[in-house]
Amino acid sequence: MAIARTLDLPEQHAQEQQQIILAVKHWLKTHNDWLLIVDNADDVKIASELTPLLSGDARVRHLLFTTRAPFAQQVEIKEMSLTEGEDFLLRRAVDKPPGEEDCEMARKITRELGGLPLALDQAGAYIRETQCGLADYLERYRTHAPKLMEKRGTLAMAHDHPESVAKTGLLSFENIANENPAAAELLRLCAFLHPDNIPEDIFTKGAEHLGDVLAPVAADVVELDDARRVILKYSLVSYAPTTKIWSIHGLVQLILKPGMDETAQRTWAERAVRAVESAFPDPEELSNWADCERLLPCAQTCAELIEEWELEFEEAAHLLSEKAEYAQAKPLYERALAIREKVHGKEHPSVATSLNNLAELYKAQSAYKQALPLYERALTIREKALGKKHPDVATSLNNLALLYDAAGEYEQAWQLHKRALSIRKKILGKRHPDVAESFNNLARLYVATGMYEEALYLYKRTLAIAEKVYGTEHIFVAQTLNNLALLYYALGAYKRAKPLYERSLKIFNHVLKPEHPHVRTASENYAIFLKDLEKQKTTTSPNLWARLRKWLGF
Repeated sequence: MAIARTLDLPEQHAQEQQQIILAVKHWLKTHNDWLLIVDNADDVKIASELTPLLSGDARVRHLLFTTRAPFAQQVEIKEMSLTEGEDFLLRRAVDKPPGEEDCEMARKITRELGGLPLALDQAGAYIRETQCGLADYLERYRTHAPKLMEKRGTLAMAHDHPESVAKTGLLSFENIANENPAAAELLRLCAFLHPDNIPEDIFTKGAEHLGDVLAPVAADVVELDDARRVILKYSLVSYAPTTKIWSIHGLVQLILKPGMDETAQRTWAERAVRAVESAFPDPEELSNWADCERLLPCAQTCAELIEEWELEFEEAAHLLSEKAEYAQAKPLYERALAIREKVHGKEHPSVATSLNNLAELYKAQSAYKQALPLYERALTIREKALGKKHPDVATSLNNLALLYDAAGEYEQAWQLHKRALSIRKKILGKRHPDVAESFNNLARLYVATGMYEEALYLYKRTLAIAEKVYGTEHIFVAQTLNNLALLYYALGAYKRAKPLYERSLKIFNHVLKPEHPHVRTASENYAIFLKDLEKQKTTTSPNLWARLRKWLGF
């Protein structure tokens, strides 16, 4: 009807609305040189109704849809760059020619708002109307972001889009909730995760923790696809199919959280922590490090949720421990220990786990005096709670032995390693991977004390178990091969060392990323070996070489 008036069509005053619509369509069909913009065309049926108007010379008739729905020949509108955002905001907010300080502040606001055009437009309207200035707006946003997102300027420039960012986002969220309630639940969960890096594993592996509505959908790949489809239609998240990584704009998180009461926010914070913990792999297994890296941003966000909401349950403590093992963060270990002591009591085996983790961190920092009482307390708890012949007791003995080994107290280390090995062989069997670990640790101790024949024997037994349990392409196999190669190299047995180095490096390169420390170390070891091999030098004394010649079989 508005177009009919603009074109001054005779039918503009017709009583029947359909008559006016037909008149406008007829005009468009019989004229050229027009552009028709259809804003917010989320109903795809409108395209089929209007595209026939383009019949004729398409070079002089144009239809442009702004929509969240997928269309052919679509151009996705991304966030503004810092330069674009700066220019856009300054035009909206500042009357006078901007100085360098204004430009820098505009870039900071653009970065803070994630380059979202509607948010920048709203910020510009607010700054111009309140005359608060760019710097003051940035300060207000950092302390009162949810409130500011609800404000919409009343100036003429804001009239083209009168709804605030918050209102626009909430309307989209309501539409999603009406179409697919589980999709709305997914958005609520994403509001409590890292905005730029949300692996889909969190939903699928943590499905059981996501509530009655979302849990069955997250556990069903087809249902999850449908929920994702609905969310993507409203452009509130983006999704990378190759990596299965979700991202959600930080402003969407700011809009969704205040829409929940305190109970709902706590519920979703707990669900986020439990789901991320379920998806987070064991960081002690080196082959899991790539997955750890993907989940680490969300684990960090969950660590903040645990602190903010004072969450105290086992999954929270476990996640803090997993993240700390990867990131070497002492406060996280300490927080995990405090949670477990409060939840389970001070004599619970899980408390021993936290004590052991904290001791490991101190040992890595060569703070042996701080580590020793923690290891000893963990051992005492496990012996009391589990009995002196339990595998976890053997683990504590092994860890305590490694501490004494690192401190150069070899006799104490040897006694503890022997106790750990005895328990493991009796309880777990002679071909268990923990037995291989004890063999490996004893072999290292023998090398340190010059008992090379014993070390060689144990390294070979370690390798045999590792290959049988893990296969030939496992990290532990590569480590054992590298240790064995180093021993042969130290003994001057270059021909035996070279294929072991090469096989070890091949496994590391196959399983780990090139930048991983183990790959770099193995590469450096091999390079040093090759350089020494070229010079045909040996550091082994003739007497030792003669003594080992028969044992080594060459």
